[in-house]
Amino acid sequence: AREEGVPVNGYFAWSTLDNFEWAYGYNMRFGVIHVDYKTQKRTIKDSGYLLQKIATKQ
Repeated sequence: AREEGVPVNGYFAWSTLDNFEWAYGYNMRFGVIHVDYKTQKRTIKDSGYLLQKIATKQ
């Protein structure tokens, strides 16, 4: 977007971790870190790595 002249000044991630959403329960996953609800294991999603790359300008 910036390459096309759009003034991007920030980014907002909806949620760090997948979690319970009042309207959708555990079915919708909006976090940048996947949570396996049975084992509680956390795994960074591709979106999490992209956010890291943007935040560190790598």
